[in-house]
Amino acid sequence: MVRLSERKILLVDDAEGNIDILLATLGDDFDVRVAMDGPSALDLLERETVDLVLLDIVMPGMDGHEVFRRMKENPRTKGISVIFLSGLNEVEDEAHGLAMGAVDYITKPFKPALLRARVSNQLELKLYRDRLEDLVRERTAEIELVQHVTIESLACLAEYRDPPKPGCTSGGPSISFSNSPRSCAGCQNTPKRSMPSTSKISIDPHRSMTSERWASPTPSSRSPASLPRKSSRK
Repeated sequence: MVRLSERKILLVDDAEGNIDILLATLGDDFDVRVAMDGPSALDLLERETVDLVLLDIVMPGMDGHEVFRRMKENPRTKGISVIFLSGLNEVEDEAHGLAMGAVDYITKPFKPALLRARVSNQLELKLYRDRLEDLVRERTAEIELVQHVTIESLACLAEYRDPPKPGCTSGGPSISFSNSPRSCAGCQNTPKRSMPSTSKISIDPHRSMTSERWASPTPSSRSPASLPRKSSRK
């Protein structure tokens, strides 16, 4: 996280005396940039990212209100906080500046301690907003990941629980045919099997009788006719 002292401030004022006062008040505590007119300020904002703009209202050519309006029209700069600086100390002037969207309105002449405190407050609010946005992005990413995993799990479960296709049996001895593809799990996508006349049949040893039992039947497997009869003579 960026520390408060690393936050960038842009000072916009056409009077060098005011710039000197602002630099003496804020230069030791923050990273400060300077522009002497509106077009220079807009050009600097296109090239650099700043956290707060202290913007003089009464300037020759492009005044502070026009600079602020253009900032709000630009997606890159519309989210930057602006404090108006002005010698116009009427209530209507301050209300107009705040109604435009400025976060604060400071009248000239500046009181250094008050100026520093109000600037620090706005930068702290910006820091908290940035942190909150980071948390929202992290939480959103986590939710999207959970949704993705849930969808994948449900798709796998639905595939697993699909009933066998018609003609596919379960249970009994497992019979495999040579030259025929092996069926997939769950009897899905099972190709049609054909038994050629020369097919070799292999019977599962766990379910079939041994060759010895086929060759010589045990007494229990003999038919009644083959059993020796007892003599009826006494």
